[in-house]
Amino acid sequence: MNDKKMLIVGSLALALVVGGAGALYSSMGGTIATPSMSSSEDSAQGADAPAPEAAPDFTVIDTDGNEVRLSDLRGKPVVLSFWASWCGICKQGMPDFDAAYAKYGDDVHFMMVNLTAGTETRDVAAAYIEENGYDFPVYYDTEMSAASAYGVNAVPVTHLIDAQGNHVAYGQGRIGLEGIENGIEMAK
Repeated sequence: MNDKKMLIVGSLALALVVGGAGALYSSMGGTIATPSMSSSEDSAQGADAPAPEAAPDFTVIDTDGNEVRLSDLRGKPVVLSFWASWCGICKQGMPDFDAAYAKYGDDVHFMMVNLTAGTETRDVAAAYIEENGYDFPVYYDTEMSAASAYGVNAVPVTHLIDAQGNHVAYGQGRIGLEGIENGIEMAK
C-alpha cells in the first residue's frame, strides 16, 4: 500500500512539473523580443568607417541536389538565414521570411539555409517547408560549411549581403518582417 501511495504522489509531482514547464513555455512564446538588424557601420564614425567586409563564401545543396555557392548570387542583395525545423523561434519567423520573399523575391536572393545535421535531415526539413506552404528557396548545409563560415552556434540567425558580396548586417533570433525589410534596405 505504501508503494502505491508513493507511485501516485510521484506521478502527480511529475504531472505538475511537466504542466508547469508547458505553461511557462506557452506564456514566454508570445513575448519573444524581435531584435533589429545590426550593421557593421553602427559603430563607425565619419571617415574612419571601415572598408566593406567580404562575406565568407560557402557551398550548400539546393532542393534539386545541385551545389550552390553564395558567390554565385552576386548582382543582387542576399538574405541569408540559418534555421532548423526543430527550432521554435525559427518556426515563428518563417511566415515573415515568406512574406518578404513574396514582396522582394525578384530583387533580392533569399537563401534559407537549413542546418542539415543529426536528426535534421533533408527529408524532415523539406516536409516542414511543404506542410507549411512556404515559397522561398531552401538550401541544405549538409557539411555544415555555411554554419562554420558564419560561426553559427544558435539559430535563427540572419545575415544580409550586398550585391557586391559584402556582409552588411545581421540579426540573431526572430527579427520579424520589419527587421528583414530594414536589413534589405541596408544591403541595397
